[in-house]
Order: sequence, then structure tokens, then C-alpha cells
Amino acid sequence: MEELFEVLSFRALWTPELIVILTLVAVAYFLITRRFRSRFTTEAKQTPKQDIMFLGGLLSLYLGWGSPLYSIGHMLVSIHMIQMVFAYFFAVPLFILALPKWLLSNVYEWLGKKVKPIRDLMFHPIIGLIFFNALFSIYHIPVVFDFLMLRPGFIAFMKSSC
Repeated sequence: MEELFEVLSFRALWTPELIVILTLVAVAYFLITRRFRSRFTTEAKQTPKQDIMFLGGLLSLYLGWGSPLYSIGHMLVSIHMIQMVFAYFFAVPLFILALPKWLLSNVYEWLGKKVKPIRDLMFHPIIGLIFFNALFSIYHIPVVFDFLMLRPGFIAFMKSSC
């Protein structure tokens, strides 16, 4: 394990650009839910518990995508699966619980005005469950997983094109 920290650069281990992005997301969250909330709603303010859950979601996302677990996850499947747990099974529910209902309902309504059929499909719980499980399962088929883990540039290309 010590060799890993000697071989890989600071950037490879800690992903500072992700820290910057997640910090900007946190700032945006606090601006929207605290400072500019009155522009969007008259509903009750966020609770400190919701703020802690949001920050916990950001931390979970960082542990899954930006911490040394990311680099180690390319070498050990068990660590990769821990990454998945942080990024998808901890972060996502924490974000959903933390976001104010008024913000979620405004986004839902805005999507309804723009792309109602896609919104209805995207927010349907059964469709979401099937879609998530299908993508998660296909990604972890050994042939697919090995292909992607051996070609980190391909993953970066796919992330940048989305």
C-alpha cells in the first residue's frame, strides 16, 4: 500500500479538481437554500440536519470518485465495490433526503414544461430501479469491467462526452 502512495502523484490520489467542483456545488447549495431561498419559496428553511446530510453526500461522492479509493479501485475489485457503495448507495440517498422539497418540486415542474415524457419516465420508481440495476450489472460483467478498467482514457472520454 505504501508503494501506491510513492508511485502515484498527488493529483492521481486525491483528485483536487473534484474537490474544487464539490466545493462549488456546496457553495451553490448553501446560496440557493439559505441566501436566495426567499426568491424561490416561502416554505420553511433547511434544517441543520439536511445541511449535514448534503455535506455527507458530497463527502461520500468524493470517497467514491476522488479519494485514493479511486486509484486503488482500478487494481482491486473489492475496493472498487466500496467506491460504488459510497458513490451510489450512500451519496444519492443523502442528496435526496437533504434537498428541500420546494427545490425538487420546482425542478420536477420545470422538467415537465421542457420534456414531460422523459421526466415522467425518469422519475418513475420502477423504471429507475430497473434502469439503475441494468446499468450497474452490465458495467460489472467481467468482460465489460476489465475492458473499462484497462482503458482509463475511455472512461474519461465517456464522462467528458456526457
